[in-house]
Amino acid sequence: LLQVAWCRQLQAAAGVKVYENCVSQSQKLGLRTIPEPNVKSAYRAGFCAFAGRDRNGRQLVWVRMRYCRVREIGVKLAVKNTWMCLDAAVQDPDTVRNGLTFVYDFNGLGPANITANVFDIKTTLVAVGLSHPSQIREVVFLNCPSLFYSAWRVGSKALPGALANLITFWPVSTKTPGWHDKLCLQDDLPGY
Repeated sequence: LLQVAWCRQLQAAAGVKVYENCVSQSQKLGLRTIPEPNVKSAYRAGFCAFAGRDRNGRQLVWVRMRYCRVREIGVKLAVKNTWMCLDAAVQDPDTVRNGLTFVYDFNGLGPANITANVFDIKTTLVAVGLSHPSQIREVVFLNCPSLFYSAWRVGSKALPGALANLITFWPVSTKTPGWHDKLCLQDDLPGY
């Protein structure tokens, strides 16, 4: 219950809304019906992982898109896998109170890692950004393709402002020396 309360900075009505969204999205996507072996297989792919802490001291949750085979696992399993990573992240009381930073790393992205289905993208962003009882303070899209950024400029208008305002774009390759300096220390990056 404290996690739900803190996810909206102790604003009771907002916390209840997140809880309702969580239950609704879980039912709508059928997250409880996904077989456990599928969840374990997706988790072993390594697309959603912990990293260290950002420059503000917040837990980093890193989605390495090159390891996410969207067409193979589908939106439902991608959401469940991400929720499980978020669940693990908010076991730390500081993260529950201070929130976390979510990084979508598009480096090494290929055709198998993306979907052109705008509804899938919106479903994923809403399920992760507005329906999980965690306090996501920032979402970084790292080195996303220019086509994605162009689509974002149009499609972001369909997202709630509270979610769209958290998202920043970093057009930098992880091969560029010091690329992470404004985000975190070298030791806080996930393994590659």
